[in-house]
Amino acid sequence: MTPHVNSILILMKSSNFVVELRWLVGQQRRVDRPNLFETK
Repeated sequence: MTPHVNSILILMKSSNFVVELRWLVGQQRRVDRPNLFETK
């Protein structure tokens, strides 16, 4: 779990906006889920 958390933290620190973070996560993980960080 630690490597995954570390990679997300690096992406968070390099992002200026949530939209940019979502895009970076999608590029890294090849995930196409626009609601990845949204709660219901």
